[in-house]
Amino acid sequence: MQAGNIYYAKHDGLLVLKLVGEIRYTMGESYRISASLDSFLERLFAENDFENVLIDLTETDSIDSTNLGLLAKMAQFADREFGRRATIVSTNADINTILESVGFDQVFLIIHDPQNPSVELESLPEVREPEKDLALLLLDAHKALIELSEKNREMFRNVVQLLEKKISDPH
Repeated sequence: MQAGNIYYAKHDGLLVLKLVGEIRYTMGESYRISASLDSFLERLFAENDFENVLIDLTETDSIDSTNLGLLAKMAQFADREFGRRATIVSTNADINTILESVGFDQVFLIIHDPQNPSVELESLPEVREPEKDLALLLLDAHKALIELSEKNREMFRNVVQLLEKKISDPH
């Protein structure tokens, strides 16, 4: 499996995010992927200089719940700000099963036929976050997943409770 990377481009009001390889919070140095994605999304939400979102998962080998939660935040933003669903392109059956299991088919337009836009992608700027900020990132990402459905609420309730406890009492 390929180490995770995330690329982006903005072109004519379209934001493209491409997630490549293993997109996981807990993989050694890869923790920066989640922090970088979270920081990037926060900057995007503040700038609000795009109208459509395309998330390309055609080269994603795996993705964990933290990064799914960050994508859920993008779905919530697109719905709130633009009144429309962000689009995910995914051709991997395993990834498609994960997306459906957390209710992404209810909040994203999911396309299984790749139609990659011809834009030049850049790597996300790398972010190094203090450990407490990373715990908050994990908590916020899982809370975003919980907001999607009752099934997710049950699935991630214990994770959220554990993270809240860890943040309130770090010792």
